[in-house]
Amino acid sequence: MDRDEGKNADVAYSIVSDTSLFSVNRQTGDIVVTSALDREKQHEHHIEIRATDGSDVHPLSSVVMVTVAVEDVNDNIPTFVPSSYHVQIREDLPVGAVVMTIVAKDSDHGNSGTVRYALLSGMDDKFEVDREAGTIRILKSLDFETKQRYNITARARDRGQRSWTSRCHVIIDITDVNENLHAPVFGDFVVRGEVAEDSPVNTVVMQVTATDPDADNPTAIPGDYTLTYSIKDGSGLGLFNIDNTGECLVSYISYIFLHQVYSHVISASS
Repeated sequence: MDRDEGKNADVAYSIVSDTSLFSVNRQTGDIVVTSALDREKQHEHHIEIRATDGSDVHPLSSVVMVTVAVEDVNDNIPTFVPSSYHVQIREDLPVGAVVMTIVAKDSDHGNSGTVRYALLSGMDDKFEVDREAGTIRILKSLDFETKQRYNITARARDRGQRSWTSRCHVIIDITDVNENLHAPVFGDFVVRGEVAEDSPVNTVVMQVTATDPDADNPTAIPGDYTLTYSIKDGSGLGLFNIDNTGECLVSYISYIFLHQVYSHVISASS
């Protein structure tokens, strides 16, 4: 307002600040937005406006600082970082164990930037996600023999009035665990065998037998308790080998001498 009269009371407005985002109407003083604003980059703008009277002789002016606060709108989509997930876990992890944490970022402010998570498909009731933290946990016991891979679709949704969503792919591979509780047991601690010095290769020298106590478990799965035999130590290594039935065989004949005694340590594993 200028209390003078005539031309001296005419006021013209101009922007002092260096900005391309706003302009001011010279006659009315209305401030107008001239370029797109982005609250995520700058939430406030400070503009200096000058008012100058219309005197031809000695114009007077004053400057005011105008603060423009930019309100947030939900204009950003939640983005998963990374865009997909892949993890391997053991089948014997307990219920409630943390598998991974999925993360989606949203640059908006307030509820528009707050993300909640959900698992949409592929989890077979074996996994759950914390809707606030994105932490995926085991919901029910896993079994490698039943299923080895889970292809899960996860969703992130912001809480804006007009919400945005995005999805990502989560792969969880299950690794097998030897579920045996007891070591195999040999029927005899010492087993003796004989072989003629001129015996050909693959002549059977003796038979050893071990059993796996876990094979009697009612929940035993066929194939989990197959025994494998091997020669771990002893004299004359290389002259004999052992197959998966427990038969000890001649493997090399050049150095098997008459009345020579050889000893071996044999191992059975499941």
